[in-house]
Amino acid sequence: MSVLHVVDYSHSEKMCRKHATSFSLAAEYLPERERLAAYATYGFCRVTDQIIDGNDSVPEKKKRLDEWKNNLTQTWNHGTSSDPILHAFIQTCQQYDIPPEWGFRLIEGLKKDLEKNTYDNFDELYEYCFSAAAIPGLLMAYVLRAPHSALEHAIELGIAMQLTNILRDVKEDLDAGRVYLPQDEMKKFNYTREQLARHEKNDSFSQMMAFNIARARDYYTKSDEGISHLPEDARLGMRLCAVFYREILSEIEKREYDVFTQRVYVSDERKKELLMKEKDLLTTRIKTK
Repeated sequence: MSVLHVVDYSHSEKMCRKHATSFSLAAEYLPERERLAAYATYGFCRVTDQIIDGNDSVPEKKKRLDEWKNNLTQTWNHGTSSDPILHAFIQTCQQYDIPPEWGFRLIEGLKKDLEKNTYDNFDELYEYCFSAAAIPGLLMAYVLRAPHSALEHAIELGIAMQLTNILRDVKEDLDAGRVYLPQDEMKKFNYTREQLARHEKNDSFSQMMAFNIARARDYYTKSDEGISHLPEDARLGMRLCAVFYREILSEIEKREYDVFTQRVYVSDERKKELLMKEKDLLTTRIKTK
């Protein structure tokens, strides 16, 4: 007989609102129970990511990841934790029948990022994107009780969103010693690591960015079908999540691929415009059924 534990989602929610404004706004349009579960899954993923991106040495980061993994194991075994982030995550996993493997695969997948700071080709980059974003996408698919037919689309959306992150964060990643742009594609577009280090925005760089934006958009397009597989009360929230993030690609284009001068973002005003558009589209679809 399972024991009901009180869950405090406030820590996960605060973390989400602080670090993921687009996701938290989209989550407002999910049913309350699923919204809280979304915060819980985000909190777990965010803490894992923060260990990777922290200022500790690589050995210390690996040690902290191992401790985090051990804490996750203990929490799974006991069903509760004194850590509010882990407690909320495990309770969410139990409520929505999320397999234990996904949390552990996220940790192990991101751990590889500590040992690899360049990617030879897109196949290698895809594996990283799967760990960093497709697994969180699958967690959300379980939370929304998506049918099996929607899981592949959840993966596609995760890949699209991580590719968007990579294109937006070229400078920040470079400052951290990482280059996620595939090395064979940099060679294909005749753009060097030295030019990247100088923040050189020439025709080769623009063409390479355009190529990657097109690829990201292709993943967004393929993921769109998954929205129709979700329960109706979850569709707007997840649609907004995709739309807000996809808009970052348009912002990069508007700045003529300048991702060096300042961080690219979607303004609150533009998000409101997109929100009203998606609400109108959803209302139209309902009326025409």
